[in-house]
Amino acid sequence: MKHYLKPTLFLLFAGLFLVSCQKEEIEFVDETPSDAITAESELAKLLINTSQNSGSIDDFIDGTSCSSIQYPYQVIVNGQTITIANEGDLNNLASTTASITIVFPVTVIFEDFSILEVNSQQELNELGALCQTIDEAINCIELVYPVTFFTYNANNEQTGTVVINSNAELFQFINGLDTGVYIAIDFPIEVILGDGSQTTVSSNTQLQGLIENCVEPNDDPPAPLDLETVLTTDSWFVSYFFDDEDETYEYAGFEFFFNPGGEATASDGSTSIAGSWSVTTSSDGQLKLNLDFGDDDPFDELEEDWKVIEFTNELIRLFDVIGGDGTTDYLTFSRTPTDGGGSVEAQQLRDVLTDGNWFVSLYLEDGDEDETSDFNSFTFNFSENGQVAASNNSVTLNGSWFVSESDSNLKLVLNFFDAYPLDELDEDWKVTSFSSTQIELREDDDEDGDILIFEKL
Repeated sequence: MKHYLKPTLFLLFAGLFLVSCQKEEIEFVDETPSDAITAESELAKLLINTSQNSGSIDDFIDGTSCSSIQYPYQVIVNGQTITIANEGDLNNLASTTASITIVFPVTVIFEDFSILEVNSQQELNELGALCQTIDEAINCIELVYPVTFFTYNANNEQTGTVVINSNAELFQFINGLDTGVYIAIDFPIEVILGDGSQTTVSSNTQLQGLIENCVEPNDDPPAPLDLETVLTTDSWFVSYFFDDEDETYEYAGFEFFFNPGGEATASDGSTSIAGSWSVTTSSDGQLKLNLDFGDDDPFDELEEDWKVIEFTNELIRLFDVIGGDGTTDYLTFSRTPTDGGGSVEAQQLRDVLTDGNWFVSLYLEDGDEDETSDFNSFTFNFSENGQVAASNNSVTLNGSWFVSESDSNLKLVLNFFDAYPLDELDEDWKVTSFSSTQIELREDDDEDGDILIFEKL
């Protein structure tokens, strides 16, 4: 955990804890309890570290562990404005490879729960420059509130009780203890450990041991993906190729291998096409995948400096703007073998999907648990370039789609890249039926699988 050399403009935390000290309810004792806690005791220090605000949770956004940004706030990713309302929204962004821009102003919260409004990235950077190291926050244990403390004076008299209802109140209470003041916890209390389990605590010794020995959760965001590593790990298939029209079928059955040395091969088992690849970055920061598989049709159409839209371990989406007429070609590699989806039925499904907006009229988890309400607010728009945009009043989440055929089955492959709640739709859906107004899907190869139905708005 970090601490700022705070300027005088910083706002002080103003929340106070609830104290009850009616004389008729005070029970006087002859001596201070043996399990009393003072400001100097080790348990008091551990309770401060346990209750302080952890600023490291959003370091990949604000760049500093001295503070965190108060929910809700907005960021811009790939041109989309996304609202972060809770920790779940934050975790959904942790693995993105795109740049994240904060929409200012935002309110930041420091380790002592004091707050400050920040109006620009420059101000946030200046705060980061003031960051000083103090004890790290302890995030692997959490007290279940409310927790009651008894207070005692130097004369060994119980002077009242303090009811604590949050980490902020506990931090202020323990951090503000005066010399000569003693407190004792009204045991038993409940605590939640880093693995999510809950346990009952009956003494200071037990509580101190749990805090000292708890295992910190690994909340660091995943390391950013590297395109070269992703590309050269296992093989790929062309799941979408658009050049004025869908020509994915041209590459049906071909498996692409990209070797670390820059050599590449496309093979369907009987024919092998040699090629080359390289990854470059333009002066404006645009990531590119340069492909060359020779002059033979249709592989000559892959010879471009493809601009990278996005990539994951399972998908690489590319585009190229043709200089002559200004049209755009699209190329998508995925891990899923496909025969190209070149049938009349496959093209009919593509035409239906790209004609208007859609909504989820039914989603059954495991075939019987109705979770349609998770998607009620979203409208889906399928573009010819293989991108699908799901929008509601607060956010637009982009994903990818393509139609394929495998084992004589028509499939709709959706990928929203683990963005909640649309990650439930990330699947190779078997198309059971479709019309101009409705598309019925079932989880592939699972009789008790999920059921998804889109209807046209």
